Amino acid sequence: MDLSSVESFYRNKAILIPGGAGFIGSRLAKRLSDFGATVTVVDPLDPYCGGNLFNLHSCRAHIHVVHEKIETFIQKDGLKEFSFIFNCVGLSDHNLGFTHPDIDYRINCQSGIALVQKLAEGRLPIRILTIGSRSQYGRGSLNMVESDSQQPLDIQAVHKTILEHYHDVYNKFFGLDFLYFRLTNTYGPGQRMRGSGIGFVGEMI
Repeated sequence: MDLSSVESFYRNKAILIPGGAGFIGSRLAKRLSDFGATVTVVDPLDPYCGGNLFNLHSCRAHIHVVHEKIETFIQKDGLKEFSFIFNCVGLSDHNLGFTHPDIDYRINCQSGIALVQKLAEGRLPIRILTIGSRSQYGRGSLNMVESDSQQPLDIQAVHKTILEHYHDVYNKFFGLDFLYFRLTNTYGPGQRMRGSGIGFVGEMI
């Protein structure tokens, strides 16, 4: 599918982006807004995550921003109006999970479980695309393929893998339409460059 086809596909679609003020979520919000989609960003700007409203400054006039946890938003507003959900909620600091596994679980897993549970309860035909991590595969080789077995490398990867299994089970029982992206060393505009958990590329820079 070429870019013009992608643009026409998303035009006028209602899209929800939990974690949309973060590095990856804000890039998606801007691009989808440019395509003519109706974009809603839900982000509580959790201090443990990378959410920053500055990331949305170039498209803020064209998107709706809600300062709430996704768990609160879905209970109050529901999800029926949306065609797609790009779930970008995530804690990027791999080390924090070892000292605060409860925080890592809350951000990387629990919020996503609440989202898929709500989709299942309403039998909503919404495609959900969720951000995972390459660390779900373990160390492995440089030539990883998607079908390689998952051997979580750290606490973050454990929680990302648990969430992915929730997606699988809800798909089997409720027909949940989902894709899961296990991303590797993501970097680019909007990337947090201070503090811990800034990623391999950020550390090298």
